[in-house]
Order: sequence, then structure tokens, then C-alpha cells
Amino acid sequence: MKQQIDFLFAYNGWASALLWQAINQLNDEQWSAGQSYSVGSVCDHIIHVIYASKRWLTMMQGRKVRDPLVPSDFPHIKDAEARWIRDWTMINQYVAGLNDAGLEEEIEWGPTSRGYQGSTPRWQILNHMANHAMDHRSQILMVLNTQFGIKTPEQDMIFYIDALSKAEN
Repeated sequence: MKQQIDFLFAYNGWASALLWQAINQLNDEQWSAGQSYSVGSVCDHIIHVIYASKRWLTMMQGRKVRDPLVPSDFPHIKDAEARWIRDWTMINQYVAGLNDAGLEEEIEWGPTSRGYQGSTPRWQILNHMANHAMDHRSQILMVLNTQFGIKTPEQDMIFYIDALSKAEN
């Protein structure tokens, strides 16, 4: 299981780097332009993923969850990108330090803003975190492509697998 989680988070990092290459083509106005799709602007999506991911990490570490991040505190792409890199580096370090026993440990979580709470094995929460990030990456890429005409990258896992294969040769 550890190998699978490590692979999933390595893929997540690869796909996120591609996402940021596309996002960095936006200007500040496009970055914060309101969208009726999902959680809003590209900035809103990014801040949502940063906060949600950090919130899950904090819960898994048994620490108190902090107040939500506010998108308006990130008017410039580079500020949000630096926060993304910082927080995902912490998450990846946490994941790297886990073993199979730690992955099986039940984590108590909630209440969330939607009133859910539960107890879930850590590996399932980590899968959720990676899938949640992928879902929003896809949404952001759709907005970049359809609203701003930015050529967006392929982020399917098979392309990551292909890139790994080519790197080995």
C-alpha cells in the first residue's frame, strides 16, 4: 500500500507542476475573474485545494484546524503558487514518513462545513486528497482552456507513467 500511495502523490506533484505552467500564463485579472463553474475563479479553486489539503493534513496529525484561507489574500498568482508549493511540500514530507501501519490507522475527522464527520483509515483520506486535487485541476484546466484560450496539458496518469518510462530509458 505504501508504494501505491507514494506513486499517487508523485503523480499528483507531476500533474500539479503542469497545471502551474498553464496557470502562469494568466494575468492577475484573469486569475481572479469570477466563474460560475464549481468554486469560482482560478484563484478560488487553488485556494480551496490548498486549504482543503492542509486541513486534511492537520487532522491526520491530530492538530487543530486553522481558519480557512481567503482567496483575496492571494491577488497575485506567484503568491498562491508559493503557498501551494510550501503546503504540498509539507504534505509530501508527511506522506514520505508513513509506513503501512500508519496508513491503516483510523483518523477521526470533522465536523466539516457540510456537517460530515467520521473515522477513516489514513490511506483512504490520502486517496481522497489526491483525487480532490485532481478533480479541481481538471476544473481549472477546463476554465483555462475554454475561458482564456490557454493550451492545457494532458494530466492523465497514463501520461505520467509514460514520462517515467521515458525518463528510465
